[in-house]
Amino acid sequence: MFNFFKKEEKAKEKYKVVFCDTNDLATKFGEYGTYETYETADHVIRMAWNKKREDKINDGYQVDDAWIIIEKIS
Repeated sequence: MFNFFKKEEKAKEKYKVVFCDTNDLATKFGEYGTYETYETADHVIRMAWNKKREDKINDGYQVDDAWIIIEKIS
């Protein structure tokens, strides 16, 4: 009867910023941090490495010989 007072628990998605050799998560060799939203992770990459949205290919940005990719973890 009072179910409408209960807050629904949603599975929250989280994202990691990871370092890879190529634009493929299979080549991951490090992590930078965990973030609550995709947009936050993308913003961190753009601000920390001075990238533009137009530089993104799929979910990653190329920096020198490596890639920084946003990985969904949950």
